[in-house]
Amino acid sequence: MELTEIELPCGQCPITARIPTRNIVDILTRQDASGLADEREAIIQSLRSPIESPPLRDLIKPSDKVVVIATDNTRPCPDDRILPPLLAELESVIPRDNITIIIALGLHPPLNRTELSEKLGEAIVAGYNVVNHDVNDTVYIGTTSRGTPVDINRRVIAADFRISTGFIEPHFFAGFSGGRKSIAPGVFSVRSAYHNHGYQMIEHPQTRAGILKGNQLHEDLVEQAQMAKLNFIVNVLLNKNREITHVVAGHPFMAHEKGCQIEKEIAGVEVSQRADITITTNSGAPLDLDLYQTCKGIDTAAHQGSLEGGGRTLAVLGCGLDVVYPPENRELYARIPENGALISEYLLGAPPEAHNFPRRNRLVSGLAFGVLVVEAGAKSGANITAQCALEQGREVLAVPGPITSPTSQGPHNWIKEGAKLVQNVNDILAELPQTRTPVPPQGEKPSEGPVGPRPTFFRVDDPLLPLLGAEPLQLEELVQASHLPAPEVMSRLTLLELQGLVRELPGKCYVLTD
Repeated sequence: MELTEIELPCGQCPITARIPTRNIVDILTRQDASGLADEREAIIQSLRSPIESPPLRDLIKPSDKVVVIATDNTRPCPDDRILPPLLAELESVIPRDNITIIIALGLHPPLNRTELSEKLGEAIVAGYNVVNHDVNDTVYIGTTSRGTPVDINRRVIAADFRISTGFIEPHFFAGFSGGRKSIAPGVFSVRSAYHNHGYQMIEHPQTRAGILKGNQLHEDLVEQAQMAKLNFIVNVLLNKNREITHVVAGHPFMAHEKGCQIEKEIAGVEVSQRADITITTNSGAPLDLDLYQTCKGIDTAAHQGSLEGGGRTLAVLGCGLDVVYPPENRELYARIPENGALISEYLLGAPPEAHNFPRRNRLVSGLAFGVLVVEAGAKSGANITAQCALEQGREVLAVPGPITSPTSQGPHNWIKEGAKLVQNVNDILAELPQTRTPVPPQGEKPSEGPVGPRPTFFRVDDPLLPLLGAEPLQLEELVQASHLPAPEVMSRLTLLELQGLVRELPGKCYVLTD
């Protein structure tokens, strides 16, 4: 079999994927732009001839207190190269003591002295007032038109002038990184994050990578940055060698949009056809510093694999039954009840808040014969599920891994505590014989499964169906006409939508599906 080797960035070192050549639809790579001949000079020129803005030196007064908002170590923004010329330009007008550098952590943990030096350079950490953003030290400055409460770092609000650095690349729901993101989420609060990053924003069809116009989340971020009075930005584009290829500085929104236009031309690639499997990475360090967002793909693949294999699957939600999270799983959400069930202990409309997910793990373990821990760090959610299983009298199994890997710590600890060591599927079947499925003789189709015929989850004689037609009816009208409690009507409408019989229109109006 002919194999094609593809090098993928991962951490500090690339990894090689070997894939059967016949199975490859496309190998997609961004264009690679050349690095600037003189990065420092390019940055200086961008400060003196900015986009849609007077030169930086003309915007500040000698008495001004200035904050420079820099990215944290989860972003590859080369602040150690951007800040020296930027700070020199500022110090040609104001004294150094008037400058504060704030690390835009968002909700990430603070950087220690070593991490700050690696990110900014030791000379800057030693010579300037550098502070981490503190989510508990914010000031409420109002609410956006989309209802996001805007709490911004106290030092940022108190400053006379605000500058942010940044790195522009496609972002999976904000459209592109950089620009306004130094304010939100960079220096906002937990409360602001829950609303701006909530499912109502993220499920919007325009809230996608590479899209700014009509992107609800992006526009909400811009509004927050406007309210916080972000004055000036210095953003860069990088190539695969982390060299600066472009510098956009000036007006915080127009300069950012210019950078996004350039990045879209470089990163945008046309695909010849849809593929069954996509292999990608997070572009290597530092963007793959943690496993943020990978759980979405893992959960999705598990449910899809079960359905496509003719099995059944149960999805235990960390939100209300009428909330699709992540929003891109809407089609999968509709398929699961046909061969399983959607399960939630939360009221309809409950958002997918972070603290809901560890709590729902006890339901996952309670529904299972046993829990298999494949990878888990010391504080992984998988350990929470395994502990719940132990308390509920369920079996705990674990797959050993490399002793040097942090994600092997969880499985190894469970094996020490007596968990069944699993090397292959036979180990699971031996420990959990009740999970065995009879294998049909060769040539026969598999049966419907070991637990009888598939259950029916929907009824077509629902009392709401005769009330609905082509003319939209509001929720309140359906409650009055059906004489049913509002929560029951909402629940029935959700199930009818999943069955494809009813469609929701804007304004909580409902019609029968064509």
